[in-house]
Amino acid sequence: MDDNFLEFLANLLPPTWSRKPLTTEEKINENIKELRNVPWFQSLFASHMDIFIMNDYVRFSIGLQNVENLLKSKRKQKIFKEDLVHTLQKIRRSQQRKKKL
Repeated sequence: MDDNFLEFLANLLPPTWSRKPLTTEEKINENIKELRNVPWFQSLFASHMDIFIMNDYVRFSIGLQNVENLLKSKRKQKIFKEDLVHTLQKIRRSQQRKKKL
């Protein structure tokens, strides 16, 4: 392939090192810490602690949350809780299936 063409394509893409990450481990841990003050989250965390610690998808989705805004809105909390419960149940079922194999 023509080197000039590849160079042209590379120049179209923004450099990846300049992008800000969507979330960080620090943000994830900070959000979990804040959410652990909420009763409904406390019970979920207690019963699914292994998932909250090890599952990248769950951790990433928690890290993306603006917890301050989430805690101000009952509606946003309800939606987040329902999504989180659904995800946790799916992961738990998947873990149980793997154990049976």
